[in-house]
Amino acid sequence: MSTTPQEPAGFGQPTLFGHPVGLFTLFFAEMWERFSYYGMRALLILYMVKGFLAYGDQDAIAIYGAYTALVYMAPFFGGMLADRLLGARRSVIFGGLLMAAGESFLTIADPQVFEPFRLFMSAVDTVAVVPRGVLFFLGLALLICGNGFFKPNISTIVGSLYPPGSRRRDGGFTIFYMGINLGAAMSPLLCAYVGENYGWSYGFGLAALGMLVGVAVFVAPTRFTQGLIFCGAIATAFSLALLGDNPLSKAANWFAAISLLISAGVAVVALQEGGIPSEAGTAPDAGRLRRRVLGPLSA
Repeated sequence: MSTTPQEPAGFGQPTLFGHPVGLFTLFFAEMWERFSYYGMRALLILYMVKGFLAYGDQDAIAIYGAYTALVYMAPFFGGMLADRLLGARRSVIFGGLLMAAGESFLTIADPQVFEPFRLFMSAVDTVAVVPRGVLFFLGLALLICGNGFFKPNISTIVGSLYPPGSRRRDGGFTIFYMGINLGAAMSPLLCAYVGENYGWSYGFGLAALGMLVGVAVFVAPTRFTQGLIFCGAIATAFSLALLGDNPLSKAANWFAAISLLISAGVAVVALQEGGIPSEAGTAPDAGRLRRRVLGPLSA
């Protein structure tokens, strides 16, 4: 570990390769969120066409297009709410949980839901009360809202790790975007394979699990986060190494697996010196949310 005196981290953190150690936790939180998002997208159109909804191609493409457009529009509102009310840290946690809930609704909307969950659903009789189509669109709505809170605000926290005018900030975002690309590369390989071979529920369930891991990486204590990153990387890399039905796909899978393991090793080393600073992403006025929600009762 080394700290650069001329250019300290925004919260006085130790640095690794010249970057605040908190960056590497955010790398994995964002990687798992992108794993969830792109894993779900890899299944969505096929799920609508070949699954229980049985939509035509035109309808499925229209829904997919509307969903994607709203996903990219939602961060505008999520960013404003974070700046004025919640703070970036709360928004990331809230958005991640909303997206995990959305993936879960897509999971239970499928009539071929896996056996243990089907037994639970028959016990509470939820599907009988809420039509499966409603669960599907409710899941999409939660994913849109969750993305609006999560996506802009985790990037805000990355920027806050660096002092104003830092020459290292662009490099930090490059590392951060590598996490995005790694998650986006792995998820179609795993979620699509699982969804196609074992059922839609498993594919969406794997995407939901990825989102929950991302939230856990963001909020968990440092030592637990180290174990979560390490174990998640081992399990995912092992799964990738088993897939691939031709030399080209096997080579791509192995490249993704090795990249993941190297990234996990760097993150575990960085976490020896700390995770995300507690001050990062806090609301400008810690009491503002309480006063706006409770009004005079908060006085």
